[in-house]
This record gives sequence, C-alpha cells and structure tokens, in this order.
Amino acid sequence: MGGFFKSLKESLKSMFKTPKLNFVRIIFENYTDAEIRVVIKGSMFETIEKSSPLRRPIILYPETYKVITLIKEEFDEWIRYIFVEVSCLTPPSKGKLDIYVFKEETEEKIPLVKSLEVRDTETHTPKTDPDKMFVQPFQQL
Repeated sequence: MGGFFKSLKESLKSMFKTPKLNFVRIIFENYTDAEIRVVIKGSMFETIEKSSPLRRPIILYPETYKVITLIKEEFDEWIRYIFVEVSCLTPPSKGKLDIYVFKEETEEKIPLVKSLEVRDTETHTPKTDPDKMFVQPFQQL
C-alpha cells in the first residue's frame, strides 16, 4: 500500500512541477538632475532597427537608483539582443546615467549605458552614442 501512495505522490509532483524561471535584473543609476525616460527594447538582430519595446517606458527621477526584473523565458523565443533608448523632457545640467544588467551568478555588470552625459532632449541610442550605449546578446545575460 505504501508503494502505491509513494508512486501517486511522485506522479502528482511531476504533473505540477513548477518550471525554473531565469531572471534578468536591470539596474538604473541616474546621477543627473533631471527625469530620464528609458525604453528597454529587444530585437532578433544586432541592430536597433526592427526592435520592439519589452515593457512600458521607465521614468527615472533625478538622482535615483532603480532595479527592474524581467523573466527571461517571456522573451527567449524572439529576443536575441537587448538595448535601451534614453530621452529627457528637460535637459540635465549635470551628472551621468548608468544602466547595466547584473548577472547574479558571476556578479558581473554588463553595460547597456555607461557614463552617458545627457545634456539635451534628443533620443539617445546605441546608434547615436556607440561609445556609451551598447546592444547586448540576450542569451548571455
């Protein structure tokens, strides 16, 4: 009788097994004195053309730190690359912006934006600021 219940228990466990989810943590550090609007985008190609937003825009208030988490499996099917677009309604007069993916297993910081000094209201992308903004392979995050 004990074998039956043990077998039933194992069968039920396998039926209701929770899939392991992988998370992508994106950290935003706004050291400027203005609000910054950030759009996280994904693409199948290593270019910013033919890309789609992964979520609604994120507003970073002046001199703030923010962390968001994406569930990797939501985007694994079609995203090969990830990057951000940055813009401001009012140009900052000082400071810089850093955005990076934090890999928990290695504690590595993979930059999406590195020390970008925004001083205008233009949209900044890896195409407009290639030395400060980067397209990163999504699978390696």
